[in-house]
Amino acid sequence: AKGLDKADHLGPSSLDFGTIYHSKGDIAEDFLYGAGIPDIFIDYIRSQGKAPFDYYSCFLSYASEDQSFVERLHGDLEAEGVRCWLAPVDLKPGDRFPQQIEDAIRHHDKLILVLSKNSLQSGWVEHEVNLAREREHKGKDILCPICLDNVYLSSRSDWVTYLQHTRDIGDFKYWEYSNHYNTAFKLLLEGLEKDDL
Repeated sequence: AKGLDKADHLGPSSLDFGTIYHSKGDIAEDFLYGAGIPDIFIDYIRSQGKAPFDYYSCFLSYASEDQSFVERLHGDLEAEGVRCWLAPVDLKPGDRFPQQIEDAIRHHDKLILVLSKNSLQSGWVEHEVNLAREREHKGKDILCPICLDNVYLSSRSDWVTYLQHTRDIGDFKYWEYSNHYNTAFKLLLEGLEKDDL
């Protein structure tokens, strides 16, 4: 709506989630104050460079040995408005695959697969990739692999070869160095932007 900043308020108004969502937080500050919206909520709305719904939701698959990298990545993704769920792939052969992990893969838009010497030793990664590939047969790109080392290049596993031939694999090998991490993170974030908004 136009002219909200000039609206006269006779008392507090209610502002629903749909209004904030559809406006992507771009609501005249004078209107928000006049409507009686608390400062903390106005600050939150203003802090959103992009609404959380501008990005695909993600499921992060990784080995628990890569926890420090993934915690940093998860925090940075969340700070940018990307909703993501963490699931370390440290289950052992013979363990039952938790239903909640299968459900998370099915209900998130993207599977960010952290490839490393640690995660490639897990049979569960292959299972997660196969679940994502099942969804991809329905016409949506799900898999979003990133790497922490080059071990995947020498892998003979079919699913790794598939990733090498069908995906650009994000390069986070030097993630401890801010410049390299920031460049790789920016590219990943661009890849997670929804095209249809």
